[in-house]
Amino acid sequence: MKIERLELHNFRFFAKGTFSFPAPFTVLIGENGRGKSALLHGLRIAAGAWLLGFKETERLHIEPEDIRRVETDTRFVPQFPAVVRATGIVENQLVTWARQRNDFKGGLGRTGWAEAKSLIDLARHSDEQTNAARQEIALPVLVYFSTARLWVGAKKAVALKTKGSKIQDGYAQALTPDHKRSGPASRTVALGWMKKMYLKMLEEQAASFQTLNYEGPASLSELEKMKQLFGHSAAAVLLGAVFQAITTCVPDWTYLSWDLENDDLSGLYRRPDAEPERVPLYYLSDGLRTMAGMVAEIAYRCAILNGHLGAAAIRESRGVVLIDELDMHLHPNWQRHVVRDLKLAFPNLQFVVTTHSPFIVQSLDSLELINLDHPSDVQPKDLRLEEVATEVMNVDSALSIENEQAEQQALGYLQRLHAADQATSVELATLEEAVANPGLRAILRMERLLKEAKS
Repeated sequence: MKIERLELHNFRFFAKGTFSFPAPFTVLIGENGRGKSALLHGLRIAAGAWLLGFKETERLHIEPEDIRRVETDTRFVPQFPAVVRATGIVENQLVTWARQRNDFKGGLGRTGWAEAKSLIDLARHSDEQTNAARQEIALPVLVYFSTARLWVGAKKAVALKTKGSKIQDGYAQALTPDHKRSGPASRTVALGWMKKMYLKMLEEQAASFQTLNYEGPASLSELEKMKQLFGHSAAAVLLGAVFQAITTCVPDWTYLSWDLENDDLSGLYRRPDAEPERVPLYYLSDGLRTMAGMVAEIAYRCAILNGHLGAAAIRESRGVVLIDELDMHLHPNWQRHVVRDLKLAFPNLQFVVTTHSPFIVQSLDSLELINLDHPSDVQPKDLRLEEVATEVMNVDSALSIENEQAEQQALGYLQRLHAADQATSVELATLEEAVANPGLRAILRMERLLKEAKS
């Protein structure tokens, strides 16, 4: 699945809006209140229509808070119908579908699906092929990450993932905002799957009397290391592919394995100016842990839905990934290459993300950017960082607010000093005292004294 066009009517911020997504990776920018998150939620509803064709998956609806309201003198008036319409490529077919809500009535049918029948029929066919015919077919990966994705709470034991349903597990709460997810968190389920796969490999290895010691070249990928350690078993290949995705996006945390003592995924962490040490996932910094957990969940869903692809399950999976505020908890140095990393790890997934980071914007081509402040075809990666901030992200000045104020004070003072109707020395001295920066204040005073001497 790839969404190429989205239309929103009376949906959250938008009375009417149409957006195109020509690139596999799209970044939404704009000031607060411009509708970045609203647009992401529209894509979430559009992608969620695919789930209507499966018997085991959740149903997404246009919720009451999604209805656009117009303010009058006494109240906010809801505007109907609220419509989300999308056009995209699904199973190599160009499909247009829509979800619509006409009132606030409850019940399962509160969001219409009649205009989504073409998409639902394709999903139903995939459901029949997977479950009734027991065929191995490619299924699109869908996942949404809200700003509530930060891990909180004490470390808990990781439960082993039990055998389940390919479709149910692969799509479980995939498009549910993090703060609304019930039961075990998807990241915890992903860790339980990794733990199970790792133990399964240990059993296979014990049966074949292989050794766990690895002393091969450091240049090998995570997948190649797993193959050398555990052979070419299905568990080793899939887990190696998932590990490879994680280390691609968290480059300072490598040589991944399951740590039985800490009951956690662990890796060799290379701290700046320090010797590498093995660190469990839970004890990484918030930024590292959040990114590793997010990538692990995406890769896990690829492995569950398309595990029949083996080593290529992560790289060949298609689908839609939505991330609100990609830059959250990431240092600027990491923000500069996070888009590149995600493209490398998941080359066939469509990403749509929001950001406030000029470092992320600077890494983009013009086709990868939707600017909700003012559309532009400027090439962000050709600009200096301050130019990205001022010319693309509409920041008034590259200076800090304090420096901007000081500059305006100085300009006003000099204009007053050199005006034909020159101010008195007392007035100028008063203006000088209002300048907070002592160095600038001294320069302005010298300028006044030189002016007075010439006079």
